[in-house]
Amino acid sequence: MAVQISDLDLAGGPWCFNGSTFTTTCPNWLAAQGTVANWTYNSASFPFTNDRRYKMEAKAIDYAGNYLVNSVTIKYDIEKPTSTITYPLSGITTGFSQLTGTASDERVAVRNYEASLGTYTIKVAIKRVNAPAGWWNQTSGNFGASNPVWYEVYNATNTGGGYPTRFSYSLTAELKAVMADPLNEGATYWFVPWAYDLAQNREFG
Repeated sequence: MAVQISDLDLAGGPWCFNGSTFTTTCPNWLAAQGTVANWTYNSASFPFTNDRRYKMEAKAIDYAGNYLVNSVTIKYDIEKPTSTITYPLSGITTGFSQLTGTASDERVAVRNYEASLGTYTIKVAIKRVNAPAGWWNQTSGNFGASNPVWYEVYNATNTGGGYPTRFSYSLTAELKAVMADPLNEGATYWFVPWAYDLAQNREFG
């Protein structure tokens, strides 16, 4: 068994991995590791770069010299997404029924091969800061959780990509009732969004 790894987006290519770096010496087949029935290939020197495509090829050869090559192309993404609450605004409010915000999988700049966000890859947690402080727990119907309890929001992903996306979360009747209770007047709340992309790069945590 032999493998070949190519960088498809490095200028002046094709570029093939030689075991320590990418060079223009192609093709460059490297011996696989392990057994024929359960082979692997690994190198501590993989110089992968964010937002590039890589072609992975595997070649099986029999004793007669017959061979077969199979390949896959991957998009390499290690960049964390970001998310922001846009409503309600910081400050005093008399009440609201929905949170809205924006999220992006292009933290630093426009990307060609980001994993992107899904309709389900943004969550939100809500905390009452005033004593008795705690995170909202829909199951118990109070702000008694010591750790964040995350609830999935609706993320309107843009057709064909593009950022930022817009998400929303409708407060449940139980949550609105607790927040509207006169005993909670003057309470301070945190609304914390949390995004992860389809490659499982997490905004935090």
